[in-house]
Amino acid sequence: MRDKPDLEKKTIWSYDQAFDIWIKLIGDKAIRDIRRGDVKVFADFLRDKENPRGGKLSHATIQRSVGHIKTFMSWAVAAGSVEDDGFEKVSIRSLTKEERMGDEDRRAFTQSEVSMLFHSRLFTEECSPSEEATRWFLAIAALTGARTEEIAMAPSQFVWVDDVLCMDLRKVGTKTPAAPRLIPLLGDLLKMGIVEWAAKQSARGFTLVQPDVKQKSAPAWSKFLNRYLDKTVTKDPTLALYSLRHSFRQMLRAGNIGDELCDKIFGHSSGKVGAGYGRDLSADEARLFLAGVKPHVSLQHLWQ
Repeated sequence: MRDKPDLEKKTIWSYDQAFDIWIKLIGDKAIRDIRRGDVKVFADFLRDKENPRGGKLSHATIQRSVGHIKTFMSWAVAAGSVEDDGFEKVSIRSLTKEERMGDEDRRAFTQSEVSMLFHSRLFTEECSPSEEATRWFLAIAALTGARTEEIAMAPSQFVWVDDVLCMDLRKVGTKTPAAPRLIPLLGDLLKMGIVEWAAKQSARGFTLVQPDVKQKSAPAWSKFLNRYLDKTVTKDPTLALYSLRHSFRQMLRAGNIGDELCDKIFGHSSGKVGAGYGRDLSADEARLFLAGVKPHVSLQHLWQ
């Protein structure tokens, strides 16, 4: 890992997970003794492994994990630690029909599922400080569309674009694959008390959703919150924390604010000439977003 100092924490975690499984499969072999078949054993294991949320692992997950092993073996070959046994030739399972057609592993929340989430225990009962952080993580994910990695790292200071208060992901976006941008805070978040929560977090010296003195990683948040969704909304494996981002995209489209502004808020490049990211969000664009974009369900019970 020292040869790749720019690897993100999430990527390092992914490498660690892959190697932990691989070592258990092939044993404590010296690098010089590893052969192509040892990599294939790992690929076949992932092919047959059950997904904890149901079904088999996705093609993308298998490809990423086996890719970690291939990358390591390529480095070992280049370093002269092992003879090249055609490690790159190891194949993984083929794409399913659904994967070939581009179907996503995750779907958006339905209106009833959004309602179930915002009527669940975290939003209706008294919470400890760490549970408050969890509640805000879910609310921010649902009402900003920010990625898990972005929310986990988001600062507890907001910024103004004229008269519109925004969550600032401009520096966060330089540390993740996400686009640096500003996201206007919907009125629902303001009424729920996000400004007061952010001030409390800032006074503690914490980031926006930091639960205590120890920061929680994005993978840890994802795993924890997916379990919460399993318990409170549905065990459907196509619904996960990331599904809230899909739902937010639906909110953007329903707001009829135009594709370019949707992409700017969401953190996607449209590829069109003149298209930019939300780091250059104008006051007029921010107001247009607030005027058009609404949650799928009423959230008045959260502040009444």
